[in-house]
Amino acid sequence: MYCEADAEPYLSCCDVFGNAGGDWTGWIADQLGVRGNISVDPLFCGQENPDQPLSLTPQSPCLDWCGGIGACGIGCDYSTMTPETWGRIKAMYR
Repeated sequence: MYCEADAEPYLSCCDVFGNAGGDWTGWIADQLGVRGNISVDPLFCGQENPDQPLSLTPQSPCLDWCGGIGACGIGCDYSTMTPETWGRIKAMYR
């Protein structure tokens, strides 16, 4: 992000996360937690969707934040696993 010397940046409903130089630093340091700005892992699809790696998993916290943060929306069918006992798995086939 770049900001002219006499300008003041105004961010709203933004997720700034995982940047090498830090998140919410410099010109935007005072905007974390203001106007819906957050710093959480957006849970990108990455290599699950090489055509749109910046699309989001269905579990992304960005989907429900501020009416939805992100330009690509859900782009992969990443599902969570629930642990099952061996007995319960066998019971499904009786």
